[in-house]
Amino acid sequence: MGMSMATTTKLKQGERRDVAVLFLDLKGFTSLAESLDFEAVHQIINRVMQTLSEIVAMSGGYVDKLEGDKIMALFGAKQASDNDSVRAVDCAQRMLSAVDEVSRMLVSLKINTGARVGISYGQVIVAPDASGHLTATGDVVNVASRLESEAAVGTIMASDKVRKECRELFVWTDLGEISLKGRTNPVHAWRPDGAGAERIERWERSAKISGTPFFGRGRETRFLHDAWNLFKKEQGNSDSDKAKLHTVIEIQGEAGIGKSRMIHEFLHELS
Repeated sequence: MGMSMATTTKLKQGERRDVAVLFLDLKGFTSLAESLDFEAVHQIINRVMQTLSEIVAMSGGYVDKLEGDKIMALFGAKQASDNDSVRAVDCAQRMLSAVDEVSRMLVSLKINTGARVGISYGQVIVAPDASGHLTATGDVVNVASRLESEAAVGTIMASDKVRKECRELFVWTDLGEISLKGRTNPVHAWRPDGAGAERIERWERSAKISGTPFFGRGRETRFLHDAWNLFKKEQGNSDSDKAKLHTVIEIQGEAGIGKSRMIHEFLHELS
């Protein structure tokens, strides 16, 4: 279930455009194959990759490639927005959290699993391949792939341009100049380590003004309440196949339009 408060621009195929490219590689499934039969491992990997693909879609991205335990996703390939790098980093953090949950479930088998992510941003060519599948090509794609291979398991390694696009929405650790295989010039890499001052300030500012008159978001607020009521109704029928553990609602919009304030008001009304 999703809700959008942003306007994006549809793009034509076969043109150059700025895109955030994300690569994720699962780790530990080779040892998993030694402990379980092939069919069981195949089912586990498929389910994990399906979940990661759903996270990409919910984050506004597009899965370019899905091969075994590797996934490549694009942000801005089909629809351009002013925060494609932010979407990519947010998505990567959610993906790593999902893999952590899988790892906790497999700990009883004494198997350590994890994932690492590389993200780059810049101009690529997006066009259909020989099979008609929309794909991206260019140096930005290669950099993202190489950053992923250099990242530590459980972390994200991003290019300098990604950091600049995201500004202080995340806390960044400077990893310095990284030499990447196949490239003459090193790449300045960064690791996002959580919500930054800009994002925290927006949330705290919304909390401080919560309770003062709030106007202009009636339709969106009704949507949130309808989703909440539907969720409670389904949870009340534990025998129903439609019962859910979670409902995910994506709220998008440009900075300053009141997203955090609306969430605070909604939570206040539920309390």
